[in-house]
This record gives sequence, C-alpha cells and structure tokens, in this order.
Amino acid sequence: MKKIGLAAFAALLIWGSFSVQAASENISVTSVFDRRSVSVGEEINLKITVAGAEGNVQPPRLPAFQGFDSFYTGRASHLTFMNGQSTSRVEFSYVLIAKAPGRYTLDPIAVSIQERVFRTDPIEIEVTPGAARPLNRPSAYPAMAGSAGQPSPAPMTPPAQPYNSPASSVLQAPQTIPPSNDENIFVQAWADQPEVYQNQQVLLNYSLYTRYDTRYEGFEEEPEVSGFWIEEFPMERDIEKQTVKVQGRPYVRADIRRMALFPTAPAVYTIRPGRIRASVRQQPQAQSMFDDFFDDSFFNSGGFFARRENRLLEPAPIQIRVKALPEAGKPKSFSGAVGDFRMTASLDKKDVEMNEPVTMTLSIEGAGNIETLNKPELPDLPDFKVYEADTSSQMFKTGVVISGRKTFEIVFIPRRAGSVPLPVLEFSYFNPQEARYVTLKTPVFQLQVKPSSKNFELPKGLVQQEIFKKDVKVENRDIQTIRETSQLGKNRRVLDAFFYGFASLSIFLTMIYLIQLWRARLEDLYDKDHALRRRRTAKHTAQSGVRGLRKRIRQDEPGASYFQEVDRVLTQYLTDKFNVSAYGGTRFEIEAKLQQLLSPQDTLLEEVLRIHRICDEARFGQVSVTAQEKQQALDVLSRLVLRVEKLCR
Repeated sequence: MKKIGLAAFAALLIWGSFSVQAASENISVTSVFDRRSVSVGEEINLKITVAGAEGNVQPPRLPAFQGFDSFYTGRASHLTFMNGQSTSRVEFSYVLIAKAPGRYTLDPIAVSIQERVFRTDPIEIEVTPGAARPLNRPSAYPAMAGSAGQPSPAPMTPPAQPYNSPASSVLQAPQTIPPSNDENIFVQAWADQPEVYQNQQVLLNYSLYTRYDTRYEGFEEEPEVSGFWIEEFPMERDIEKQTVKVQGRPYVRADIRRMALFPTAPAVYTIRPGRIRASVRQQPQAQSMFDDFFDDSFFNSGGFFARRENRLLEPAPIQIRVKALPEAGKPKSFSGAVGDFRMTASLDKKDVEMNEPVTMTLSIEGAGNIETLNKPELPDLPDFKVYEADTSSQMFKTGVVISGRKTFEIVFIPRRAGSVPLPVLEFSYFNPQEARYVTLKTPVFQLQVKPSSKNFELPKGLVQQEIFKKDVKVENRDIQTIRETSQLGKNRRVLDAFFYGFASLSIFLTMIYLIQLWRARLEDLYDKDHALRRRRTAKHTAQSGVRGLRKRIRQDEPGASYFQEVDRVLTQYLTDKFNVSAYGGTRFEIEAKLQQLLSPQDTLLEEVLRIHRICDEARFGQVSVTAQEKQQALDVLSRLVLRVEKLCR
C-alpha cells in the first residue's frame, strides 16, 4: 500500500505539470505584419492576436524598435460559441513607421496574460531608401476582427459622439510648477475628473513642460493603476507642441501620453504616475527660440556622441474618489454599464416555419467601457428554443472618449404555429452626466409561423442555453461495493520494475516542469526590471559580438568598418552593464563610470581609451590598420569584459 501511495503521488505531480501546461497551451499569441519590405517613411501595420485568454487582456507595450516609430491604434475582440464551447480572440493594432534604411530584426513582443508572459517570434524587416509615399496618421479605428483564415469585414463607422460627451471640451493641464530641483523641466500627470462613479471613464494625461532642448525617451517606470480597467490612447506620429506660460515663465508643452481608466469598485484610489525618461542639453532656451524646440527630439534616437544629460521626471501622485452607483431607481435589468449608449435590434426574417431558426442581431453602441457590456437577459420562453450564436465588439478612441459597439446574435426557433411575438429585451445603463439610470428596449417583433412537419435539428455551431436543457430524471440508484483483491505471485518483479520506472519518469518530468517554472519566473523578473536584464545579458551579448569580430578578422575586412563594429560592441556592453541609456548616454559618461571601476593606473583603462580614439578615427575619417592592430583591439575588448564582470559581481 505504501508503494501504491508513492505511485499515486508521482502521478499527481505529472498530472499537475500537464494541467498547468495545458492551461497555457489554450492561450496563443501571434503577430502579423502586412509586409516585410518598405521604404523610409512608409507604414507597416502590425496586429497582435491573443486567443483563448480569459478576463481583461491589456494592450502589449511594444519594445523600442531600432529604426522604427510605433503607435498603438486600438483593439477589437471576438467571442464565439461553437459546439458547446466558447472561444475568445482579442486583436491589438499598431502602426510602425520606418525611419532609416537597413535590414532590422524586430525583437519579440512580450504579452503578459494571467501572470504568465508570452512572446511572439522575432521578424526581419527590410527598409529601402527612397522618397516616402504620402502618409496618413495612424487611425484610431481599427478594422473589425474577422474569423481565422477569412478576410476581415469592412471597418465599422465609429458611433456618433454623445452630445454631452467630455470629448467636446478642451482639456487643460493644471498651470502650476511642481516642486523640483530644476524648474526648467517637469512633467504634469493629471486626471480630467477627481471624482467619478464606478466604471465611469477617467482620463489620465501626461504633459511635459521644458525650457531645454529635450528628447523624450519613454517611461522608466510604468504607472501603478491597480483597481482600474485600462485603455491606452494612440498618440500622434508628430507630437503637438505649444508655447505656454506657467506662473509667468514661458515653456514648451507636449502631451506625451494619455490613458483611459475605468474604476472597477468604489473607493479612494491613489495613482502613482511612474517615472519618465528624458535627456536635455543644459541651455534654457530664450522665448524667441521656442519654435525650434523638440526638433528631431521626440521618438528620435539622436546621436550617441551628443553631449546630453539624462533626467528622470516623477510627477506627483494623483488621488481619485470613486463613488458607488446609486441604489435608488436601479432597474432589474441593470448589469453595471456606465456611459451613454443606444441599442438597435433587427431580424433576418419574420415569416418562418416551425423549427426554422430566426436570428436577432442586437447592437449596443456609445461612449463607455464597451468590453464589459453584457447581453440583455432573456425571460422564460415556452414558445421558443433559444441559442447564442456570436458576440463581437469594436472599440474606438474618439477624441478623448472611449466608445464602441458590441453586437450579440441570438437565434430563436419557434415551437408552435401562428402569430408569435418575440420577447422585448431590456438593457439598462447609468448615465453619469445626468446621474440617472436609462432603460432601452427592443421593438416588438411579431413572427408569422407556418405549421411544418419537419423535425427539429440543432443549428450547426450553436450551443443551447442552460434554461432550455432538459432535467435529468433519476430512474434508479445502484451502488455496488468495490472489493480490493491482489494476486501478485510471480509478477511482483514486473510490477516493481514498472513502479520504479514510473516513479523515475515522474521525477524527471517534475524536474523539467520546475526548470520551466524557474525560467518563466526569471523572464517575469526581467520584464519588471529592464535594467537587471541589461546587466545580466551584457556579457553574453558582448561575447557574441567578439565571436563575430574574430570571424571578420579572418575575412580581412577593411579597418574602418571593423573598428566601427568594435565601437558598437564595446559601447553596447558598457551601456548595458552600467545601465546607461544607449540613446541619451554620452561617451564622457561611459568613460567616467569606467574610470570609477578601474584605477587610473590600470593599463587596461589606457588601452580602452586608445581603442575609443581609433574607433572615432574610423567613424569620422580614413584609417589604415593592420591585422595585428585588429587582433589587439579584440584582445582588449575580451579582457575588458572579463575584468568588468569580475569587479561587478
């Protein structure tokens, strides 16, 4: 019995590992690019599809792709019922715009779902020089998601903006200078409404004010907005900037990020807006020079050798009070929708025969969190069989308001002949501007049902609702006693061998599962701390570059291009190891950190500085070097990696 218990425990471990893997296998993440070759300035449409995930899936944040600007343009979701099971798919749309010619390998895109991280495959994009075609700005309205293997339908027209929508008002940031060490540059993070109802939209805005030549470089630390459903607004390709006065001083203002937040429960929330990276040249500009601000600064990598200073800007926390929805006047059909909506309904036919399906298409559209809308509840219908067919939703970013349309398909199958009315369906929502509940109803549809002798058949691909399933009748109860008997005899050795083999396999599979779990946790840690990823992977990246340089020596490559590659490998290793921005960092800053690590009398430091000078000559002039000098540079690079890794443990 003891051995049986051990075997059962081992089997449980195997089942646990397979069940975890099966849960993750149900989720798939794919990326689709509409083309792999473009000219400078042309657009590439990227669609990331997440299938099989449950709950709210947040838009993936793309990494900084070298040679491209990227913009998030919206999402579309699709829910289908088929053969008794539901399948979901969410599609996130992006636009990439090529900035420089070359062949680029875009890094995998990480998507966090249910405390796991999924990654797409890397992809190669070729950018050719030449005159760019006229570009349209990224659209805020992505195309409707289609089924797998089928073309997507035509894009849906965004719903009309409600007359009382806040999109018509001009948003203004608070005109105050927060306390900081440098009043010449700061970031204001502010909410358009300090007090809202549950599930009402709050707009979180980020505005950068500066008197410097400034380059915005993204977020060092993402905002903490737990307790909210989040939707990002796509920013324009060219960030709009304007000259403003704050407390009597002129600044250039640029809105760098905008997020729609939907609180999920009443409470008082404190939002920590995170930290923003920027680099500046330290000469505050005169008011007459303000028109030149930000030229080639936003979404531009700039030159590595530019003398700039890195800044981390941290806006003050924001407090938002979320009120509970009032109980007075709450309709029975209310299921949590907040906003301003309209509802339409239509039938595919009104004259049918018995047991012939009739499809009602029900659409709810307007301003609000369209993803959380539920289908109107159906009453008891003794004259019909009812089936759910399909559910799809489309979300739009209209001005500063999240809006969209959600469509439900319901199949009714009449069970008797005559003039049979369809039920009136109700959908209720709370309008926060008017502080009242609104109930929408479908029209009264009258079906003319003719008698028919054909038998009822379940429509293909549909699932019957629980309320129409037949009850199971218990005809008899029969429980027999299970007796355990064992006749091992001469087969004991075979059973022992099977047991130990099964236990060994269980341990082996368990070890594989633990290793995979450790790797997943490590990737999660890296995703939360990009600086840690850079430090830990710097050595591997540098060693890969050294191997490539060793091959280039054997190929007798020209000295200029060889030392340009040496400069790239050396710079990338030091910026990663010291966690210095590869775009905002300077040669002076990197050398200063290297001098802090190595003593001034260290010969290796002198050799590295000499290699830097040769790299500069190769970059800006003509050099003639021998194979011996190439090998010496390679040796210095290898010894530097070993020394820095030893000192930075």
